[in-house]
Amino acid sequence: MKKNIVLTLLLFCAASLGAQNWEPLFNGKNLKGWKKLNGKAEYKIVDGAILKAYVRKWGKYMIYIGIDPGKNGGIAVIEYDKAYTYKYDNVKLIQLLDDFNVNNQKVECMVENVHAMPGQGVTSMFNFGKNFGFIQGALSASFIQYELVSPQKWKREFGVTNDKNTSIECAIRLFPSVNLLPTERSRKPHDGMAEALLIAEYARRHMK
Repeated sequence: MKKNIVLTLLLFCAASLGAQNWEPLFNGKNLKGWKKLNGKAEYKIVDGAILKAYVRKWGKYMIYIGIDPGKNGGIAVIEYDKAYTYKYDNVKLIQLLDDFNVNNQKVECMVENVHAMPGQGVTSMFNFGKNFGFIQGALSASFIQYELVSPQKWKREFGVTNDKNTSIECAIRLFPSVNLLPTERSRKPHDGMAEALLIAEYARRHMK
């Protein structure tokens, strides 16, 4: 008796749901009825799915990434005769790596192999190590070949010293059109972005 009652209820619920006129949220063709509330990302429809539309279209050339993982570090990307620089940020790194993967881009990366400086506090050393590990993990997860280079090695290549201004001057000399300002309001070039750019250029010269 109980089984019959349960079965009857299930059939009733199924019939009720089937009778309702459900309207799908996504029609598989366009974004009609959808409204973007936050963020600047654009989206497109590919094979009936909603995908993020990447703003920059990378070309067919090998891409070289340089990363300065320091506290005021930077990320630089060189593609043939074009160069782009960014103030280091974990989110920006992931966005770039996702972009390269989506476009099946050939990428090689050079990361500055720096260590904690004498006099740094425990917290600073811990944060630096965590950040350095994040970079290596992100590159490995994206199947991107990378190498570590000591500051002494790449600086010798370009004739720069520990004075950050020499790195900025060298980067501007090699890439006069590149933007080394971290924000629109900044007036002084960012030394971490400049050094990341030189590391990317070092990668282009030496990575095979």
